[in-house]
Amino acid sequence: MPISDLVFAAEQYALLGLALAAAYGWGYLLTPWMHRSLGQSSLLTAPLRMAAGTGLIMIALFIAGTLGHFDVGLIVFLLTTGIFAAVLSLLLRARPLRASLKQTADSLRHISSAAWWWSAIALVLVIPIILWPLQVPLEWDELMYHLPYARFWAQHSAIVLNEWLRYPLFPYNMELLYGAALVFDNDVLPHLFHASTAALTAILTFGIASRFFDRRVGLIAVVFVLHATKGSWNQADVDLGMMLFWTSAFASLALRANLADERFSYLAAFFAAIAVGIKYQALFYLPVFVLLALAVERRPAVIAKAILIFLAAGSYWYLRNWFLSGDPVHPFGGPLFGFWLWTSEDIAGQFYDLERVREPPHWYFWIALAAPLLWRNSSTFFRALSLSAAASVGVWYFASGYPRYLYPAYPMLALLSAYVIIAAATQTGMAERATRALLRSPLKVHRYLPTIVFSMAAIVSYTEASKLSKKIIPHEDDRSALLAERFPGYALVRSLEDRPVEPLYQLGFEDQLYYLGDSIRGDWFGPGRYADVIPLVGDAPALADHLRALGVSSLLVNTGREPFSKLVWDPRLLEHFQLVSESDGALLLRLRDPN
Repeated sequence: MPISDLVFAAEQYALLGLALAAAYGWGYLLTPWMHRSLGQSSLLTAPLRMAAGTGLIMIALFIAGTLGHFDVGLIVFLLTTGIFAAVLSLLLRARPLRASLKQTADSLRHISSAAWWWSAIALVLVIPIILWPLQVPLEWDELMYHLPYARFWAQHSAIVLNEWLRYPLFPYNMELLYGAALVFDNDVLPHLFHASTAALTAILTFGIASRFFDRRVGLIAVVFVLHATKGSWNQADVDLGMMLFWTSAFASLALRANLADERFSYLAAFFAAIAVGIKYQALFYLPVFVLLALAVERRPAVIAKAILIFLAAGSYWYLRNWFLSGDPVHPFGGPLFGFWLWTSEDIAGQFYDLERVREPPHWYFWIALAAPLLWRNSSTFFRALSLSAAASVGVWYFASGYPRYLYPAYPMLALLSAYVIIAAATQTGMAERATRALLRSPLKVHRYLPTIVFSMAAIVSYTEASKLSKKIIPHEDDRSALLAERFPGYALVRSLEDRPVEPLYQLGFEDQLYYLGDSIRGDWFGPGRYADVIPLVGDAPALADHLRALGVSSLLVNTGREPFSKLVWDPRLLEHFQLVSESDGALLLRLRDPN
């Protein structure tokens, strides 16, 4: 990688480090008791505190955005206060931290050379993971509405309604973080925010495995979680965030049962509240959480307080939806609460789209099906984990079947699969026999195995990193060239000396909305639905009148994608529209003055 790319990567990760430090500080303010309860278990306290602090920051951003103060001053306040609290927490624990660091340093001196080799292998394999989030925003959903909403709020310094983007009313906790980054005009940092939630989930999964199983289970489970979610690390989506907060909620319930500390019940309710504020699909897991919580916590007073915490921290998006549209789960509550912006046909089309992308979970999660075979001599935690995972998968299967919506169950499935693998290898003697065979090999393979594996890992890592580095672009000119090559709509609009007057209606470029402008209309669903426009392309006067009624002045058409490339236009089109520009994949028209 060029030096400029390395500097860019260092800058972005430094910003992420500041954000995570602030999140830890706010989490410390919420949970100052956690170290006394968990001891020196940083693998649990660190991710749980960062998740808790992130949740508090989301709530603060929502309140400030609702009041019209989604701006630099607020964000700087949240960062500085959080970092100050993080430093304070370290100072208050300086003595035990020094002892812990000394113990760690002593243990490192006694690590075998083989362990150092395997650590080096892990470090090499992590390099592509570090590079994934640094890419330019290129993925469909982030360009269609996640980043456009975040930028819209950043530009208005407030959480304001944009009825033209998909899902105008929705739980948008993660987009609040993205909006904070876009206040500073940084659209790579949202990738890092999203990816960091997966990294925290992986650490938390390892911590839970170390506490209730062993580190071998944790290592395998982490590999499964990272591999299963790697497709989301390079985009500003929200599903990894949903996974973090549901995993934190279930982990808190496990710690409540393990430590008999009611404060973990309150923390679990808080995490569940933040999760359902990320997207509606997080509600899939709420029944499983409630049943497990009632099995763990029986005291009415504690349950009542936990419910209040859940409602206070998790209801604000739903209340906003209800206040603006009368539908707390807009648009999907339309049949019950009445339709607004979306129609029943829009909702049916959305569910049809989701039905088409059903896929089974990754093959290694199917290993968890063998968990019941280990039930007899298993711990209470293992049984609760098995039941929770089974119930979560069942709810997901009947409610959606879309792989990303299963992310919250991935850590549970990963732990079960990893435990089954270790148990099978141990109980059958397979691991011991394989080790003996390796040691007795006349070729002495065991002596060279770490070197061989390291070399293979380095080749894989280098190949993957080389591909990824082409999408890590710190310079604006290079970035524009990449976007123009990939997105014909962006290329056409950018090639013009005078950008088209907005609002602009686009037909077939919904995967490029973020790059087309700030006031773009047109989508499969909602008030600018394609279904109202496509039938009019054969009637130019009616098409022009309809677009004027939508308040637009220009029409951008994707001529390189079906069904838009197959449209048959009215021969009178240029009597009502002026041809501004045309390329291989795009056509830009401007409405003529009707007078």
